[in-house]
Amino acid sequence: MNVSFTAADAVGSNGYITIVVPSQIGIVSSYVSQCMLYIGTQSAIPSCSLNASTFTVPLGALAISAGQNITVTLIGFAVLPKSTRPTGFFSIYSYSADNFMVDYSNSSYRVSSLVPVGYSLLSLSQANRTNSLSTVYNLKMQQNSPWDSNSYLLVQLPPAITATNSSISCADSNTNTPIPCTYTISTPNYINISLASSGSSLDTKISALVNPESCQPTSAFLFTTYTSDGYLYAYDNSSVTITNNAPSAFTAFSYSFSSSTYNSSSTLILNITNLVTSTSGYSLTSFSQFVNSSISSISCSSSLDLSCTMNGSALIINPIVSNSVFPVNTSIVVSGLFIPLANVSSMSALSFSQGYLVSRYDNITWQPSCTLPCYTCNPNTPTVCLSCYSTTVFTSLIYFYSNSCLAACPPATLSTNGSLTCTPCDSNCAECSLSALNCT
Repeated sequence: MNVSFTAADAVGSNGYITIVVPSQIGIVSSYVSQCMLYIGTQSAIPSCSLNASTFTVPLGALAISAGQNITVTLIGFAVLPKSTRPTGFFSIYSYSADNFMVDYSNSSYRVSSLVPVGYSLLSLSQANRTNSLSTVYNLKMQQNSPWDSNSYLLVQLPPAITATNSSISCADSNTNTPIPCTYTISTPNYINISLASSGSSLDTKISALVNPESCQPTSAFLFTTYTSDGYLYAYDNSSVTITNNAPSAFTAFSYSFSSSTYNSSSTLILNITNLVTSTSGYSLTSFSQFVNSSISSISCSSSLDLSCTMNGSALIINPIVSNSVFPVNTSIVVSGLFIPLANVSSMSALSFSQGYLVSRYDNITWQPSCTLPCYTCNPNTPTVCLSCYSTTVFTSLIYFYSNSCLAACPPATLSTNGSLTCTPCDSNCAECSLSALNCT
């Protein structure tokens, strides 16, 4: 630290200078007195001494002329002020060799820190990391030096984080004691947490903050601790971000398949009410089970021009025009599905914003309208068959007779010409073959 002043009066050799450091500047307890003295063009390394907060700098063989510029460099002694508030004034005295005061100044020199220090501890965690959920945020903060009473912490929120309303609350995480805090809606939004008592650490929970709408990492929070009159203790604008890890539910979601029988072509209609306004794409998991490229190709349509592409087993649905977003209320028709001759597993629908997961709906299931072994059935009674499957992939009960599907035609019936429908024999026949009239 350099202390510079202009001498009003001359001081002869063997005089000395004393510098009293203001109380806001700490003295390093292990300080070994080191200083340098510059008088005009002359310099020396005197044996300076420190008593409490007063430095004594002997002139030795050097002398001071009236009007000369004096600089004393004090090396490694100070702990800088804990805030950017200007310190009190240094007091500077010069004495003759016989200890008479020559000059003094106590109102012309003080210092202030221009850049606040960082925090020794700063962390923020969510009680629940689900998209768009109102939850509790837990904040831990510690400064290198204590703040004074009536200070405050200002937390500037990333744009992705909001509050349920302006009535958020804060409380000590350990004792649940309320801590005064306010939420201000502006650009950006911020929280003011009161530090009514002096201290150096804070462990608080903040209620009713709303998580970001997607799993995209947020931009950094900005933390600043202020004195009661607005000077800075500490500052951080880069080390704290959050990332959600669970999708939200859609506001509403419904679906329907156009076909209700195995081994048939179908369309899938999705009716979606998105929770957010930034949805830019969807994915249907386990969709490959409905793809049979030898029969048809998959296409998608909605109010936007869409592309449908397979990525592994998933169908990816995106607008053709880049940077487009889906309406909040969206209907998508997926055509070209083929219901396979196999058990069909459920699918999940996922929505994305800029490639990050937003919402999820599970258990999109296709179910045949009729109970096996029926292929078609009475609309009101799914167990009353109107026809049977012509393949034994699912069941051996492929012969239709009297609203039932059987493993073989019953006595006094037969199937003819490759038909799987059992026809009764003529009333004169106990059994028949080839035709109803051919008794056997």
